[in-house]
Amino acid sequence: MGRRRIIRKTKRTVLYLLSFILLFMSVGSLIYASEMIGVMSVAVQTLTIIVAILGVYAVIIQLQEQKKVQQADFVVGLNEAFVNNENYANMYLKLEEELRTGEAAEFSTIEVSNYLTFFETIYLMLNDEVVDIKTVNDLFSYRFFLAVHSKSVQAVKLVKSPKNFRNIYYLEDLWMEYRNKKGLPIHNEINCLKIACNNAGKLKEYEEIMKHYGNA
Repeated sequence: MGRRRIIRKTKRTVLYLLSFILLFMSVGSLIYASEMIGVMSVAVQTLTIIVAILGVYAVIIQLQEQKKVQQADFVVGLNEAFVNNENYANMYLKLEEELRTGEAAEFSTIEVSNYLTFFETIYLMLNDEVVDIKTVNDLFSYRFFLAVHSKSVQAVKLVKSPKNFRNIYYLEDLWMEYRNKKGLPIHNEINCLKIACNNAGKLKEYEEIMKHYGNA
């Protein structure tokens, strides 16, 4: 796991830790208060603290729900951008035809670059936590692996010039890790970028790219 993903996981736990700290401090205050004031006052103070803690948790839940809605809206927008783009649609149809017939498709450099750039954008959004991998997985994983694990696409760009699309290499690793953990199949995994680079005598370039993964 990259250093940035560790940092992001840490950030997501901060609010919960603050809540537990608040609870710990509150218990200490109650013990002290019970020695200084009467039982009724302690009961009132206890109720006040419980309400405050519940308020913290309510804010956390509300923020999480708002983020889910925002992510869903963002993914809908991404999908509309994909399906309404003629270049993406043509490339996708060629990839499907290649898969159906087993005959290598012909792609121009511009076609491949445009298609891959769409997924580079997704990687950047994941890296900045605008969306999470779970949210984009259902809609986009097949379209991604259909292209990235295509020998034709690899020959035009990904394996031919690995360093030009570092973010695609990072996204492939992130997505494969997610799907493997969930027990989900990965389209044409036998032709993943590591294997393809190794077959092309470019394993060193692959390893050089992935060495910087997590710091990019």
